Amino acid sequence: MKYWHLCSAGLRQTILAAQSIARQQGSEAIDPEHLVLAMLTLDGCTACRLLAELGVDTHALAAALRAEADGGLPILPEDGGPDDVCFSASAERVIQATWLEARRAWARQGRGPGAGRVGSAHLLLGITNPAGGIQLSALRRHGVFHGELADRVRRREAAETSHDPD
Repeated sequence: MKYWHLCSAGLRQTILAAQSIARQQGSEAIDPEHLVLAMLTLDGCTACRLLAELGVDTHALAAALRAEADGGLPILPEDGGPDDVCFSASAERVIQATWLEARRAWARQGRGPGAGRVGSAHLLLGITNPAGGIQLSALRRHGVFHGELADRVRRREAAETSHDPD
C-alpha cells in the first residue's frame, strides 16, 4: 500500500483489521464500512474514543454497519500484508480524503506534508468528508457529521501537538 510508512501503528492495525473483516464477509476489497467496523473493534483507537465523546453508541453503530456491509465476493489470499491490501473505489476515495485531512492537520501545525503520522482520527475524518463522496448512512443516523467531528479533532490536536496519532 502506498504511504504505508506514514500510517501510525493504530491506523495500520485498523487497515489490516478492515481487511480481515472484509475477508470474513466474503468481500474482495475493503469498503468504508469495513474501515469503520475495524475502528470500532480496536481497543484504544483514537477514532473510536472520538465517536464515544460525541455520544455515539459504538455497539449500535457496529451492528448497523454489519447490516449494511456487502458480501458474496471472492475472498482474498490468506498471506495478508501491506502490499496486498485491496480497497474498493469508495474506500480509495476515503483513503485520499484521509491523506488530505492529515495534510490539513500538518499545515495547521506549521509542518510540511509527511511531517507526521496519519492516524485513525484522520481516517474517520476522511470517511465523513463530504468531498469524499462517501455517504455512510449508519454514521449519520448515529449523529456523526464531519463538521462537529473536525472541530473535536482540531481541539484534540491542539492539546496533543507532540503526540503521535494512532
